[in-house]
Amino acid sequence: MTLVAGDVFELYPPTVNHKKYCLCLGQDEFGFTICMFLNSEHKFERDLPYDCARFEMIPASDTNLTVVSLSNFLRFDDRRLRLYRAKHLGKIAADIAAEIVEFCQAGNAKGLNRAEKEFVISRLGQVVK
Repeated sequence: MTLVAGDVFELYPPTVNHKKYCLCLGQDEFGFTICMFLNSEHKFERDLPYDCARFEMIPASDTNLTVVSLSNFLRFDDRRLRLYRAKHLGKIAADIAAEIVEFCQAGNAKGLNRAEKEFVISRLGQVVK
């Protein structure tokens, strides 16, 4: 499965025993798919909450929030994506990508180091264009 920047997908990691949603940033220089979790709770300042309606490709949460977790990156190889039954659901809108880029440029993604912020800016910047 090839996922690109801006893709939203679901997977079933056996460690959590339920469906998780992710926002793809594309592949790194080693061929790993890099992504961030989309959560339903806004617990940290460094995360970016949205009304669920803006992520129409995933079911609405009980909190009515879809939260882009800007705390750490997830890395998956193709084997793990198959093992976790990854399924492409859609793509974020360009305005959401722009808002995430602006959030990182403003220094608000405090859970990411400089290289990670630059990766987000570079990859999601492609979705904005």
